[in-house]
Amino acid sequence: ELEPDELVLLQILTADVSIEISEGQGTILNDEISLVVGDVPGIDEGLNPGGTQQVSFPVSLVHPVAVPFTVDFATSDGNELQELSLATTPTSSFELLFNGASSPSILPDAPPVGIGSVQEALEQIPALTGNVQVYGTQTIDQAPVQIEFINVLAGVDVTQLVSSVPNFIVSTLSAPAAAGSDYDATSGTLTFQPGMGPQVQNAVVNVHDDFELETVDETFRVGLDQSSML
Repeated sequence: ELEPDELVLLQILTADVSIEISEGQGTILNDEISLVVGDVPGIDEGLNPGGTQQVSFPVSLVHPVAVPFTVDFATSDGNELQELSLATTPTSSFELLFNGASSPSILPDAPPVGIGSVQEALEQIPALTGNVQVYGTQTIDQAPVQIEFINVLAGVDVTQLVSSVPNFIVSTLSAPAAAGSDYDATSGTLTFQPGMGPQVQNAVVNVHDDFELETVDETFRVGLDQSSML
């Protein structure tokens, strides 16, 4: 059974001697399962042009468990990651554009533009609601920020819509890999044994080595289905 921590107490009862500590506690550790999926950076598409290569994602069981269990995994396309930077601090409001839809106006925050303002404005574009995350420093004019588009149309830019902001620079850092052309959509089940120290099982995915010259990295993911753990 998967259980929380359980306690066992041992108490000494006597009237004949002086006892400073009369009780000891033993803890039966819980069966909580802790798994970590490792990244695989630097997959080289030039190893077998026109063919495929197998890539193994390590799935690590951090602590031993008392019972055997299985967990399902599946691949999915990655997210697009773009970098947004400003050469000049804006002095008036501006908007952002995503696939033809504009955000509400962003007001400089006396005067820097905070990443919170950018996040909030992008969330107001219907296609990005709940599907965008802005990372970086607290103000966009101090250093570039990164914008991750989660499960939305790739290959489009967030760009300057109003010309009040000079030198508004956008570049794509990585794009989603596509199942079928870049890698084989894969799912499966991993099995972990009880009573052993840290264990590693591999989720193996076939990656296609193509002849195309691509200008940005492409990403895909391997995810675990927590509801499948038995």
